Amino acid sequence: MANQFLIKNIMQEMKDLSANEVAWLQGTYPVYSGVKLLGYYKEGDTPEPIMYYLSSTDPGPEDGGSVIATGGIKLIHNFVGNVNVLYFGAKGVETGGQPPHPDDYPYLQNALNYCAGKGKCISLPGRKFYTSKILSVPYNSLGGDIVSEQGNNSSVKSCIELMASSTDLYTIRNYSQGTTFKDVAIRGRSVNIASSVAVLFKRVDEYPNSGDPWKDDLENNIDAVIEGCDFGNAETHLEFWGRQVTVKHNTFSGGHNGVVFKQFNTLGKYGGSARGYRIWNNFFHSFDSGNANRENFALINNKTTDGYGFDIVGNFSDSFNTFFMGNLVNSLVTGNLDYTLLGYFIKAGNIINSNITSINVDHAQRYSDTGTNPPYNSKGAVHADRIDKTIISNNNFTTSSGASILSEGVTNSKIQGNNFNRWGVATVAPVACIVLDSSANTGSKSYGNEIDVNTFYNSLKVGGYLLESGTFDTNNFWGNGNRIRLESQATLTALFNTPNFKLSQSVSFRRNLIAGENIGDANQDTFSIPGLYNITNDTIAASINGLPIGAAVAGTLKVEVANLYATRYYMPFRSSGNENIYIQKISNNIAGEWLTVITSKNEAQVDAVGVVKQSGAIADVTSPNATDLPTALTLANELKKQFNLKLASDRSSGQQA
Repeated sequence: MANQFLIKNIMQEMKDLSANEVAWLQGTYPVYSGVKLLGYYKEGDTPEPIMYYLSSTDPGPEDGGSVIATGGIKLIHNFVGNVNVLYFGAKGVETGGQPPHPDDYPYLQNALNYCAGKGKCISLPGRKFYTSKILSVPYNSLGGDIVSEQGNNSSVKSCIELMASSTDLYTIRNYSQGTTFKDVAIRGRSVNIASSVAVLFKRVDEYPNSGDPWKDDLENNIDAVIEGCDFGNAETHLEFWGRQVTVKHNTFSGGHNGVVFKQFNTLGKYGGSARGYRIWNNFFHSFDSGNANRENFALINNKTTDGYGFDIVGNFSDSFNTFFMGNLVNSLVTGNLDYTLLGYFIKAGNIINSNITSINVDHAQRYSDTGTNPPYNSKGAVHADRIDKTIISNNNFTTSSGASILSEGVTNSKIQGNNFNRWGVATVAPVACIVLDSSANTGSKSYGNEIDVNTFYNSLKVGGYLLESGTFDTNNFWGNGNRIRLESQATLTALFNTPNFKLSQSVSFRRNLIAGENIGDANQDTFSIPGLYNITNDTIAASINGLPIGAAVAGTLKVEVANLYATRYYMPFRSSGNENIYIQKISNNIAGEWLTVITSKNEAQVDAVGVVKQSGAIADVTSPNATDLPTALTLANELKKQFNLKLASDRSSGQQA
């Protein structure tokens, strides 16, 4: 009877082998080669029948799947490839299953323990599995992965959910490096439980002073891949203590933090900082921590002090919370869309040697002007303590109540090709679109920056500025080729707000177009560009139809223009009914007189100097040449009359007092 198997329908029958059946499996010439198991709880409830064989050595304790103790012997099965959790006794709940739900914790944990160290994954069919305790992926350099059996083709994604009755904060806690979670839904206990985490990749301090250098020194080497998963129902969905992590093609729904990277306490066997985070093409849905906390929680939250190497590409969000928070060093942020942001797009300590580029869209206009959720980004686009050697380019930053870009110091950086649309929309005081040195700064200085070829499309209601710098000199600044466009209801108080200093002589502001109807301040009736030494080469103030105009408000337009060499002026004229326009020529830093441009039919002021209105036409003298005394008197009288008319016309046009 060699090569024949004892047939058992369910696991309990195999655990209850009779003494004779045990004997038939033993000996030099056993009656049966092993036991063929047809199902776990009922015949056919596992994917396929599997064979168990008598172990000649002690394989360890029973685990309900790979090792089965029965009648004083142990039967074993060595799984090939991924391990379906149904073989370990997990039941799960199929679509439409009603509570009470079975607790699959021991079966799932046994399957994870078996896979650890063998390079195997536990495989979940298209069901939801409930666990009453934290599932721990054991410490090992291989295995412990969790994948969905059907993968992307499954109509029901496999799910692991922490039971509401559990007292644990985490659903899954990973101790292993080289871990992969793929095509699995993972749920926490509740979004409203503080510090709750769906999946915790934590290695720090779990093996303190164990004497095993592999355990003590490699806490930070995770090399995890999280792909195609669906996370939700926890305050934080993924929390990492480590480096070299790939998070791609996942959905994160509801909560406060999406992905959090924590500071680990050791440098690891290979030394170095937390680094190498690839966050690609994920969907963050409906994250909202309330008005007071939207700037304190983030979809991607870097809480490491020295982490670097973020690659944040192609993610989409329709959430209210801040998109990215923490340091950005040697990093790339590109191609992301945040549609309903009410926090920051990026809130950072330091942004160093990084690129924020290529069609990142910070768009926050979903609701009407009324209601509890305002229709604007309530914070700003990119705010940081320090920005250095960084490129911010080709982005669309729209609709914020604060400054679009703000830092206490910007150095050796480029802000190029961006579209800034509506900033400062919910503030009372004027707001600058870009703040290089915030007023709170007391030690940093901005220098070596280029702000070129941007479009500023501003719909301010109360005035504002394009650029602001607070306390210190801003050296080596270029602002060329920008387009500054105002909506009809907008007012632009000034291009630059520099309350405590003047821009240095290295500043260049050239080939820019200022277009709009309200270039001026409705309160002060003044628009100014103060303290510049190079406003040259076709900087134009123009109306929406290309014809230069000044402002729709009555008042005075004054522009200080200074250059050591030649300067070309392109200045707006006033619409009908407005006051005069003045241009001041400053030569060698010495202010000269204001030149007046007369733009109405009003009589010029007595002390007006400069370009004036053309005087009215005077008719030719028609009297014939004098031939005698009577004709001479007629000609002299007509000449006197026409000369007086000429003098009156000159006085009216402002060509003489």
